[in-house]
Amino acid sequence: MWMMTPRGFYSVVQHRDDGEIVLVRARARADLVRLQDAHPALREYEIAHTPSADYPARLIIPRAEWNRALEILSDEIDYDNFKNAVKERQHAQRAATYLGVWSKLHQIEWEERKPEEYAQPHLQGFHDRPDEWRCDTCLLDNDDADTRCWNCGDPRRTDDSGGGWLDRVLGTG
Repeated sequence: MWMMTPRGFYSVVQHRDDGEIVLVRARARADLVRLQDAHPALREYEIAHTPSADYPARLIIPRAEWNRALEILSDEIDYDNFKNAVKERQHAQRAATYLGVWSKLHQIEWEERKPEEYAQPHLQGFHDRPDEWRCDTCLLDNDDADTRCWNCGDPRRTDDSGGGWLDRVLGTG
């Protein structure tokens, strides 16, 4: 299971030899520390440093503790925009990294579309918050008062000239 949360990114798998144990793996040790902050009972388990493994940091914990951690993380959902929550609680670079994953996964949606659907202009209704605008280049939401995207720095487009990310994907800009 891969999980992206405002606290961190986790890859969780069952232990090879014991189904009641899971390995909570992370690319950054700080992500596991933030998980321990959310669920203090996890502090009794040492974060292992595994530099030769795919994930350089991991917790080996009982499945029941992971289930409780999931419940806690779920209870922390107090935001209406995930990327902005990541930016506020971690930093802009992590939000941009998550956006990159989101963008790659967005390809699944495109794979499901029929050819005639590709011509739909800018995924109408995809973004509808009046106090924010979506960057045409990286698709991150920005405060309405901002004139440049906080992530990529591109200026806010104020006309209908095209040239945004979706236009480039569709070849219409």
